[in-house]
Amino acid sequence: VDLFFILDVAVNFLTCFKHHGTYEDNRASVARHYIKSGYFFFDLVLSVPLSWIQLIMMGKECRAAATLVLPLFRVFRLLRIVRLMKLFRLPAFANLNPFVVKLLQLATGMAVIMHLAACLWWLFKSMDPALDDFMDQHNLVKDDLWAQYISSLYFSVATLTTVGYGDIHGSTTNERLFALATMLLGAAIFATGISNISSLISSQRSSETEFQDRMQKVRGFIDFWKVEQALSEKLIAFFRHEHQVEGWKTNLALIQELPIHLKDELITQLATRLFSNCVLADSPPAYKRALFMALRPSRFAPGESVYNQ
Repeated sequence: VDLFFILDVAVNFLTCFKHHGTYEDNRASVARHYIKSGYFFFDLVLSVPLSWIQLIMMGKECRAAATLVLPLFRVFRLLRIVRLMKLFRLPAFANLNPFVVKLLQLATGMAVIMHLAACLWWLFKSMDPALDDFMDQHNLVKDDLWAQYISSLYFSVATLTTVGYGDIHGSTTNERLFALATMLLGAAIFATGISNISSLISSQRSSETEFQDRMQKVRGFIDFWKVEQALSEKLIAFFRHEHQVEGWKTNLALIQELPIHLKDELITQLATRLFSNCVLADSPPAYKRALFMALRPSRFAPGESVYNQ
């Protein structure tokens, strides 16, 4: 675990950041941004191995401070996991289905919150004078950290999902107050997450319903005119293909809405890429931009010949 925290600091020096709408990947700029952001010193301190801190606080005069510092240090370490949510804003996730991204965000956020709630609840439980009785009642051993964690996670999941308590529940005032705050947090998270997912499902169903209506009209046309089977299969394959690539079609109207400098930069890049493997590759950039804007898309069915010599 300590090694992963140290490697995370190194990886942050190689991770691009967003600046004025574009992603900056220059290593010197990335390093300066990471240091100036304040995360560097936060990450560096929390990357110190716990064994070093325990070794420093081995003296009798430091044992009381160690019982408070070490749990807090572990909790602050866990807060670094929350920063993983920034990954969903990177360009790699831009091409994913919004429904999938929302599900990943919700699952990641819930996993982190459940984990933090489990750790915090055990911190409160460890302050309970009746801790030994609790562990004996639930067959827990002090050296078995995995069993303690599963018991804490069981409590946090039951609290966040508000399904009610079974054999493990809060027995002190602090534990009940913590459980109350966790219930309210869980209710808010689930309400927000379910609302977002419901809206995405609704929009997807609307798009799918529109496609099914269109395909029904196509089949009705085929049946009415008694189109031959081979040709009817080509028609259905074409409309299915159109539906699959609908989100990737080139829409030149969108280019006209861009600011002049951004439009020129985009057209230059697209035109250079489009004409890079033909006789127009060495043409002047202005000519390629004008030719690109004069092009109009044509539709072809899958497997159809575009040009026969």
